[in-house]
Amino acid sequence: MAGQGSGASVADGGQVNSLLQINDMDYRIPPALSVVNKRSHGRYPAGHPITNQGQTLQFTFASGAQYINARNSYLAFDVELTGAPGAPARTYYLGSKPDGNVGAVGASCPGALALFSGFRYIHSGGQVLDELVTDLDLISYQNAMHSKDENWRKSVGSLFGGLHPDNSLSFVSAAGNTFVPPRQRVIVPLCLISDIFDQDQLSPSFLMSGSRLDLQLNTFAQAFQADQDDPNVRFVITGAEVYLEQYQLTEAVGKTLASISATSGLEIPFISTHINPVTASVNQQSIQVTRALSRVNNVALMIRESVKLNNLTADGIGTRNVPEDVRFQVQLGGQYIPIMEVLGQRETLQMSLVTQNDYMRGLTAGVRLRDFTGKPTTLARTIQSASLGRYAITLESSSSLAQSGSALSAQRVLIFNIYGLGDTEQSRFVLAARHVTLATIFLDSVVVRS
Repeated sequence: MAGQGSGASVADGGQVNSLLQINDMDYRIPPALSVVNKRSHGRYPAGHPITNQGQTLQFTFASGAQYINARNSYLAFDVELTGAPGAPARTYYLGSKPDGNVGAVGASCPGALALFSGFRYIHSGGQVLDELVTDLDLISYQNAMHSKDENWRKSVGSLFGGLHPDNSLSFVSAAGNTFVPPRQRVIVPLCLISDIFDQDQLSPSFLMSGSRLDLQLNTFAQAFQADQDDPNVRFVITGAEVYLEQYQLTEAVGKTLASISATSGLEIPFISTHINPVTASVNQQSIQVTRALSRVNNVALMIRESVKLNNLTADGIGTRNVPEDVRFQVQLGGQYIPIMEVLGQRETLQMSLVTQNDYMRGLTAGVRLRDFTGKPTTLARTIQSASLGRYAITLESSSSLAQSGSALSAQRVLIFNIYGLGDTEQSRFVLAARHVTLATIFLDSVVVRS
């Protein structure tokens, strides 16, 4: 407060202090709490205005000194079908066709995620930060179905036509070789492409500025589904842009972070996925992870039917159903996980829930025992649905203690053994090991350790 006059008594001062405390008043000016000067959205268009199947969408982030909230950033583009549609009129669904019997066993709903076959995220210095060469459509869809809640899947999934049948996007052929609608705009959150874009903290300018994101596109037959094949119809992507939520930090904060980055580096841990795909037609399979990884949290096997991958009339995302008498086990060096084999559908679902850490989150089984529509379903339908049609095992010593996973090396390899798959139809076995990657970011370089 303003200073008291020379005649003011101590008692008067005490009364004023008491009055201030009673009224909960404080005349002190608090220090500035914000570390941000400005917030904006940066727009970064693709290098090529029109992209067809099998080609690559390429984005370069010239974000300068801005820090990025990648979790709120997204990819936007227009999807358009071209070519002469067959007669009579046909409907082409982006991703897969929603079944009339909602919640049908084996159905999936990836939406625009079905357009992508792989990605690579590269630092401005040329270092690959994260990549997935193949099966991005399957991995991103499975991660979203297992990690996002029902409301997220319904709302955010509607932006790209996925994760719920009500979100499905379709094109109907009409007279004059046209489609209705002629094109549709979709929004895909970057967090569904890689975990490096799904962090609580802001991404430093030293990480994002000048970095490049490459997205490889799938074939038309795998990205769409229709009742009948038509070799004349193709898709094109136009107006592709990445929107980054950008923050300009205050000068003092920016200098401090730059100083840390110049000396010891800024560390960002994130989850990467290493996959080992094998095509075979066998009743049993043993797949080995051949890469040295220091912190593997869990491993999951998903089985795709090969005949559906390039078939316009089939769902190219959904995995094979889980047989009733299946059994599987992971061999890690001389250790077997679990000690006794996982047997049947119920234990398969149990291991899937534990791997997703659902038990540790305190969620009841009823919350997660839902099909891809979000509606409660029977146990058998849940086990066989595309959302939980996988074989997963956690490799952590203790999920409840959040320990750091298991190490793989040339002397301690991981082998996934599975038996009792039933028929011998040719399939694509996709073994995915989720492991921790640590990126140490300096002013002009980055060190990536996995």
